[in-house]
Amino acid sequence: DQVDISALLNASQTVKICDGVEWISFHGNWEGQVRNINIVKTTLNEHNKVALYHDYTEYRTITQKCEYLDAVVGTNGPMQCCHYVRVDGVQKRAANEQDPWITNAAVVIDNGVPDIVEVTTNYDAAARLKNQTVGVCGPMLVYGGKIVEDMNSFKEEVLPVWKKHANWESGKFIYTTHPRTAFGLSKDQKTVYQVAVDGRWTSSNVAKRAIGMPTKTLAKLMRGLGCYKAVNFDGGGGTAMWIYRQGNNGIVNHPCDDLNWDNPTLRACGTGVYIKSDLKK
Repeated sequence: DQVDISALLNASQTVKICDGVEWISFHGNWEGQVRNINIVKTTLNEHNKVALYHDYTEYRTITQKCEYLDAVVGTNGPMQCCHYVRVDGVQKRAANEQDPWITNAAVVIDNGVPDIVEVTTNYDAAARLKNQTVGVCGPMLVYGGKIVEDMNSFKEEVLPVWKKHANWESGKFIYTTHPRTAFGLSKDQKTVYQVAVDGRWTSSNVAKRAIGMPTKTLAKLMRGLGCYKAVNFDGGGGTAMWIYRQGNNGIVNHPCDDLNWDNPTLRACGTGVYIKSDLKK
């Protein structure tokens, strides 16, 4: 699938965070609505590494996680309550029963190399994936360079399992508009895209408005950025992006739990996906 988002990128601001790490921010009309979008594009190499961290007791917010890890960038990852998580070979969150459309993908990392793979359930990921680091998530947005249009796009053997669930017909979480967090990879797995899309801001002041996105629109954005694979993370009020020495104490987006656009209120997140760089200054 070819998706042209050049108009969005041309209207964006770009800040170099360090060599190989750039922050792209956009506020304006895209796909018929006012959007507030933050994107970090990272070139992975011997200096820039992507990793997953899980802690829901001490380092609860993404800010606390990133400061503790001495990160350069971080976003919230898979949902604490919903997803199986393993970090460096150690299980951090046990497999459990969840709606399959939010557990049909997993971010895996081995020796600093990330990938996004298909799974059917948390239990499938826990039993089948032998990777050092596994974070189950969903829904899948882009796979093999193609936008995943809807749940029917997945393997036929998955469909009978999905249709047992009460929410199969409505798919409310997927098709309705919310703040979103996403993670994507280039085909060679050497470029990482972290995206935070703000939403639930309906101010009459356009400068403080952000409508959010359904996952279909988010998939279009991720493919337009160049993602060969991409997945939806936790969203809603949990959507947060932290960047070293940027924004409001590192938070560059506008989480929606506080009524004040410029006063980010962070929810606790179990899992964060972050970039470390020895080029950080």
